[in-house]
Amino acid sequence: MTNDGTRTPDAAPAARRPTTSRRVALGAFVLTGVGIVGLVVLAVSWLVVGTRTMSAAESPDASGCLAAYGEGTGDADLHYTVLPPQGVCTWTVDGRQEDVVVAQVPTAITAGAAAAVLCGVGGVALWVVTQRQR
Repeated sequence: MTNDGTRTPDAAPAARRPTTSRRVALGAFVLTGVGIVGLVVLAVSWLVVGTRTMSAAESPDASGCLAAYGEGTGDADLHYTVLPPQGVCTWTVDGRQEDVVVAQVPTAITAGAAAAVLCGVGGVALWVVTQRQR
């Protein structure tokens, strides 16, 4: 209060320091983007393998395992692997089980996409941990 009885404005609050620097936020943003790109590449890889495998099985030119699978004869079976993305036809020939890879995505693409996902998840986890410590 002043001598004439009026109130003085309260002192301005001290400037708050930002809790996250721009560099850290940008790093988290970039790593999140890298992780999302990796997930998209893996999803597209699985879709490509699935569609190529099914189109090969339905093709009139299919032979061997795929022909047996399409006709429903024998013990031919189609299954998929996640890493690396592959469509595999399995059947028994002369008492031995044979696996025929019908469609696949190159291992380098799969490994790169998986590494991108891990970098994205690891970067965001590191950012969360550093924010909790402040």
